[in-house]
Amino acid sequence: MYLSSIYNANKIVLCCAVCEISRLGMLRPAHWLQSLLHFIQLFISLSLMLVFMTFNVYLCLAVTVGGAIGYLCFAWIRPKPVAQRYDAVCH
Repeated sequence: MYLSSIYNANKIVLCCAVCEISRLGMLRPAHWLQSLLHFIQLFISLSLMLVFMTFNVYLCLAVTVGGAIGYLCFAWIRPKPVAQRYDAVCH
């Protein structure tokens, strides 16, 4: 009897946790968009790895130079550190 009541209580807690997760954000459109963008990034990364593993010098140079140009164009945008975001200092 005691084990049965613990099992039922855990089942209710698990059900509530699943409901809470789905209510909080697993089904939000923003989460779906982030998941899609993650898939695209992973697909491109693995595809470039396979291209590099062909050991074709020209393809390897193209991937490397493309990465360097992408870093040059887009990596200069950096968020400020947290300490510099606020003028007031917390005490």
